[in-house]
Amino acid sequence: MTNQEKGWKNYSNGLKFEMRSQYKLNKGSILTHRSAGSRTEIDIISYRKSGKVWWVVCKRNGYLPPAEITALKKLYSKIKEGHGTIIIKLAYMESKVIKFVTI
Repeated sequence: MTNQEKGWKNYSNGLKFEMRSQYKLNKGSILTHRSAGSRTEIDIISYRKSGKVWWVVCKRNGYLPPAEITALKKLYSKIKEGHGTIIIKLAYMESKVIKFVTI
C-alpha cells in the first residue's frame, strides 16, 4: 500500500468515526454540526437539550496531543463569553463503543 493509499484510508476511517460520533450525539442534542475536512480544532459542535454546548474532538485512539489541548483552551478563552456553558469533550473508541470524556 502506498503512502497516499494509507493517507486516504486514515482519512476515511476518521470520517466514519466522526459521523458515528455525530450520530450518537444526535440522541441528546437539539442540533449537531460536523466541521468537515479538519479545518478547525473542533470536529463536532453539539447543542445539548440541557442548554449546554459540547465542542467535540474525535480521536479513535483517545490520544489528544498537548498542542491540540492548548489550541482548544486558547479558542475556548476567546469564545466562552456570552455563549452559555461550553464543555470540551474527546470522543474515542473503546472496545468498539464510542465514549465521550470531558477534557
